[in-house]
Amino acid sequence: MAGVREESARRALDKLIEDEKSGRVSESKLRKRYAQFLSGSYKSGAAAKEAQERLNALPRGPADTPPVWIGLDPVQFLSANNSKMVKADNGALLVTEHTAETEKYIITAKTDLKNIIAVRLEVLADDSLPARGPGRSPNGNFVLTDFKVFADDKPLAIKMASADFSQNDFSVFNAIDDKSETGWGIYPRTGTNHVAVFELNASLNAETLVVHLDQQSKHEYHIIGKFRLSVTASLNSRIEED
Repeated sequence: MAGVREESARRALDKLIEDEKSGRVSESKLRKRYAQFLSGSYKSGAAAKEAQERLNALPRGPADTPPVWIGLDPVQFLSANNSKMVKADNGALLVTEHTAETEKYIITAKTDLKNIIAVRLEVLADDSLPARGPGRSPNGNFVLTDFKVFADDKPLAIKMASADFSQNDFSVFNAIDDKSETGWGIYPRTGTNHVAVFELNASLNAETLVVHLDQQSKHEYHIIGKFRLSVTASLNSRIEED
């Protein structure tokens, strides 16, 4: 079965390489197609490694080029207060059990992407969550009090945070202010997906990233119920808020 999958991946990659060499496909479309290849059924193996190398070699493009996001595949996912998480095929993590009023998630993920400049957090609605989430509070909300990224056991400086929506008095900027009494929330727009982007001070190359999602709100059980992480080397990752 693995051999058949690798043969299929090789054929798909060869077609991509042929299109790249022809010059008929724009760099932005090539970047998107390589990202789709790596986010689909071909996440591992020799073809996937080559696809990642070819993606890394593509020019990063001007600031108006749409960003390309590469999903992080968590290899370890822990919680400070024993919440239980399960991983989906697309790298999303769903919290299936929790009892504590506050929580902290510690996610370790591998990546081959070079020149990482931003990390994206998607909080995802799910029918198993109260009010479809994406939080686990009764109204589906959450409060992310702190978002941190580590490489080589060192915290990475985050210069900017943006989101598609922030609740009044719960701006996404609160997730990078090092204050446990503030945080990012999305009420009343619960029951649907939302996204936040955290831009690093400087790009980096790191095979392993560790992400901390701290949720220490005074509002009980305001923790994230389902989420997914990804990274980009694109320069224009910032989101315009609704």
